[in-house]
Amino acid sequence: MQVDSVLKDLTHARIRTEQELACINQAIANLGPVAVKSPNSARPARTIGNITVMSAAGRQRISDAQKARWAKRKKQAKAA
Repeated sequence: MQVDSVLKDLTHARIRTEQELACINQAIANLGPVAVKSPNSARPARTIGNITVMSAAGRQRISDAQKARWAKRKKQAKAA
């Protein structure tokens, strides 16, 4: 009889723990995007020692964005 009672108690404890774990996982999932430093970064930056490694595509995006800013300023300067 006591074994049945202990087994029942352990089963209930397992169910409660699984429910708490589901709540914790949901909280982590909700906070996950907040913990990321930049909304554009899907993964942390790669580094070699103290040097940050950037992909060629990343450098190209930065270059294109800067060229667009320069073109916008040049266009505004000509208009003025």
